[in-house]
Amino acid sequence: MKLKYILGFVLAGLVSSCSTELTPDQKIADAVLLKQVKEYTLNADGSYTYRYSHKRLYNTHFAFHRLFGETFVVYNPDYQTLKVNQSVTTMADGKKVASPENAYNEVLPFAAADAPAYNKLREMVITHPGLEIGAVVELDYEVTTKAGFKPFLSEHIMLTESSPIQNLEVIVRVPKGAVLNHALLNAPKTMEFKKSTKGEYDVYSWNAANVPSYSHEAAQKPGLMGYAQLMFSTVSIEATHKFITDNLTFTDEAAIVSPSLESSSKDWELVSHLQSVVVNQLNTYRVAPAVVGFQFRKPADVWSSNGGTEGEKAILLAALLQSKGITAQAVAAAYPYSAQDGIIPELVDRFFVKVTILGEERLFSVVSTSEKVPGIRSYLDSGVVRRSAAVDKPLSVDVVARLSLTTDGKLSGTADVAIVGSETVSTPLLGLTQPTLSYTKEQKGADTLTFSCNIKGMESRVVEGYYRVTLPDAPVGLKSMGIGELPTLRKAPVWIAGSVAETYSYTITLPEGYRLVSKSGLSVRNELGEAVVQISTTGSTVEVKRSLKLVKGTIPAEEYPLFRDIYNAWMDSNASVIVVAAQ
Repeated sequence: MKLKYILGFVLAGLVSSCSTELTPDQKIADAVLLKQVKEYTLNADGSYTYRYSHKRLYNTHFAFHRLFGETFVVYNPDYQTLKVNQSVTTMADGKKVASPENAYNEVLPFAAADAPAYNKLREMVITHPGLEIGAVVELDYEVTTKAGFKPFLSEHIMLTESSPIQNLEVIVRVPKGAVLNHALLNAPKTMEFKKSTKGEYDVYSWNAANVPSYSHEAAQKPGLMGYAQLMFSTVSIEATHKFITDNLTFTDEAAIVSPSLESSSKDWELVSHLQSVVVNQLNTYRVAPAVVGFQFRKPADVWSSNGGTEGEKAILLAALLQSKGITAQAVAAAYPYSAQDGIIPELVDRFFVKVTILGEERLFSVVSTSEKVPGIRSYLDSGVVRRSAAVDKPLSVDVVARLSLTTDGKLSGTADVAIVGSETVSTPLLGLTQPTLSYTKEQKGADTLTFSCNIKGMESRVVEGYYRVTLPDAPVGLKSMGIGELPTLRKAPVWIAGSVAETYSYTITLPEGYRLVSKSGLSVRNELGEAVVQISTTGSTVEVKRSLKLVKGTIPAEEYPLFRDIYNAWMDSNASVIVVAAQ
């Protein structure tokens, strides 16, 4: 009990010393950024400086044992210099402990560990001493980048962190009269913007108070797309697109000769062969393009070193295809953060190869031969952003099954399945494999698949004379999204990638002398959609109709209770099961 009171007094004293009292969410967080400042200064000679500083309060043992006991700063010594201005801990009793000399250790970044071409990169590990509950770490460092590393200043900043921020400030200084294009997405409610002039610089500043941390809840937009972020560039979007495209275009005079590249295949078969070589025979380095100034090695160097970054492997595959007379180009891809048609280098996190044969275009991955691309990414094609169809794409599923149950608890019959809006469908019905399930597939249009299925000998569960029959589901839809159990409360919007409409119709003929035991259905309807299950019998025939409708792909947090009601009803195991017994 003594310890409890002591900690209470310590935290109370610390809170009173802060400029603003902690919010309830900040009090229960593992750590709180009492102040965070990110400053970018572009100099007249093209060099620029990034200065970062923060004051972090530690509320739990987990915060300093596992999360923020150290700070990691990656930089490129060929172009950048790192200077740590301050690293000091103020303990709960007010004692200040500066990081000693041995608290600064330069190591090889993890991403460059198996990438010999990038062993020149460095990561400074700054260890913070004196950490305890109630401690505050003040950190201040700056990275100066020489002119020529990148021909302009641009950045993508996640304003939302894993910890809540009490006071956030972003400052960008550019030479007076220079243009700064900027976009603020999902802005915090307290965000304020100001432009001013100080000396030889135009100063752009963004300030926000009490920025909440991001949530780890299920079913959110990937890549933290639903959270606050700032993008800026000192050149136009067209110029940034040209920079990216030019850097992905190589004229490599060194011919690449290898038996593994020889093939008698043509057209798309040849493309698949060369893709397989690049994917399986070359290592993939996980070095981020921003760390190397969006610069790439030549295809011949990548081949001879038996490895490269994803961008370098994309350039290599494009070069190999071009040498075979096939039109190909490496393209950069990024999460579609907004409706704005703009991609700056710092947004790019994937690279693909666009191949054109007889007017048909396809995208290929260089890290997997089975990956569906571009997936959730948009990509840059000849200076234009091509939007991914996987973002907020409507999905519809229609299953009509005609089944007969035998006295030994097996079902046989036929089913027609139509799926519209799904990029990957490996089987028409879940839980059924050959020889129980056989089917023919037909592609109708760009995103419509139909299946004609034959089901033979599908097992049901027999318990003390009762047959528990689980009705087969399609492989896509709400159940397949892996959302899991939903808590009562939620902070973040729910993202399901688009509206959903699912209909299932089952007609089951029972053997003579058997009856349906389970007759209950369900019905949940609200402004967001519905989940309905209807069960009826006519003689020896059972009709089960199940329907789901969700009219939004992104459900705001305030509408979460509506979604949860529909979701829980649809996921109820009894909603897709009937029980049959002998009369």
